[in-house]
Amino acid sequence: MAMNGSDLMLMVNVASTPTLVACQRNYTWNAQRSEIDMSCKNEDVSRVSVGRLKETLSLESLYAPSDTAYQALVTAFNANTLITVTEEEEGDEVRSASALITSISKSAPIEGGVTFSANLTISGAWTAS
Repeated sequence: MAMNGSDLMLMVNVASTPTLVACQRNYTWNAQRSEIDMSCKNEDVSRVSVGRLKETLSLESLYAPSDTAYQALVTAFNANTLITVTEEEEGDEVRSASALITSISKSAPIEGGVTFSANLTISGAWTAS
């Protein structure tokens, strides 16, 4: 993974065609594994096993190239539709995954550009390109 950052591209199917609806250079990726407690009540130590992996993305200051693109994201959010997230480094696709938009918000300051933020949960595993 490039240390100078990578790009995230958000794709939504519009009329059955995957369409770029937003791009992002500033995001936080989080991976967390659940643990399964297998301890016995009479033991003074924990015994754990590996549980499921959950990955989330927190995106701030997202850029949508048009109102139509932004509305496609809002529509996907309202319809609980999975979108495609593609990670690129220096213009080359590295990996992609399906994701559910779990929250979305818009900021429209006076005399400033409109931006929006979103939180995503990865559904399934990333696919290497």
